[in-house]
Amino acid sequence: MNRRPRFPILRVDNVVFREIISNIAPMDLASLAQPSKHCQQNIRSNKSIFSALNIAILFHEDEPVQLELSFKESSYEDDEIEDSDNEDNNTQDRIRYYLYANTESGEMIPMSTEDVIKYFTFFCDLLIRDNSILKLSIYLWTGDLVKIFNWISTRQESVKKCDIYLNHIKDSDPDYFLGNVRVSHYLGMNVLPSLEYRAQCYQQLETIVCQNAFWWRLEHCLMFDCKDMNLEDTHLTNDNIVWLLEGWMDGSGLKRLENMSLDGNNLDRNVITNKVDHVLLDRKSILAFSELVFTENVIGGALIERHDGVKAVIPFPELDHSPLYQFELNVVVKQIEKD
Repeated sequence: MNRRPRFPILRVDNVVFREIISNIAPMDLASLAQPSKHCQQNIRSNKSIFSALNIAILFHEDEPVQLELSFKESSYEDDEIEDSDNEDNNTQDRIRYYLYANTESGEMIPMSTEDVIKYFTFFCDLLIRDNSILKLSIYLWTGDLVKIFNWISTRQESVKKCDIYLNHIKDSDPDYFLGNVRVSHYLGMNVLPSLEYRAQCYQQLETIVCQNAFWWRLEHCLMFDCKDMNLEDTHLTNDNIVWLLEGWMDGSGLKRLENMSLDGNNLDRNVITNKVDHVLLDRKSILAFSELVFTENVIGGALIERHDGVKAVIPFPELDHSPLYQFELNVVVKQIEKD
């Protein structure tokens, strides 16, 4: 029986080898590299073909944990696109791999945190330029969070984006994360610590989106030094927001803030506005001041001014239109750039 001769992939020159592996899916490259140290070395020497690695740990009840690897530097808008039934999403840029171990009886059991980290390390060291993880996402993970956080913090200075969605979490875990893992751009959180939880750590980043923010207190608005702050289900009060706005107006706080969106039963933008110095604007004027007022239909709003002349608008919704957020503030960024 005639067999096709094997292609001598490890004997080709580096230019050809690089072109070959650039067309092989990352998971297949990993499988190719595992049994051969020579192949591992060659792939590592050409790993700059992948500029980014995003890691997502996903857990769903009655299913093995999934490790999702994305070898594509996506924007925040790309992250919002759902993985639908479109088969085009199952490309080499996005791979899901079930993490489980087999017992002697053939039963599948969750892989240990240590083994998960070994997989992470293998993929990073083998395929990624500078071994850099751009985005870490943890969804309903039941393993050892501290070990995952330690692994990230010891291998790189910061992560560009991070999503933490956990229904069950010890109060010490989010503090450990905030104290040891630096997030440079975007942090999304939906965690359920105890009612007594108080975050003690400071982070400076571009955007924070926090759901179930019942634990968020006034001091956290200053501890998390952000440009964009989006809080849902917050227990902040009208007086809390008035205090923050007065601090912004006299220059003592929220100096980097550009946009604030807050949702909570204790907030009323009309009450807040009446307690600070403001100028009322009609619909046309407020839309001219800020291009960001698009989340709701507005009839007008309030204009407040910082001590250095920078302005911010508080949009008012139409009477028959329910606002997405009980309170919104948009700093007029164009004026900041001109100044």
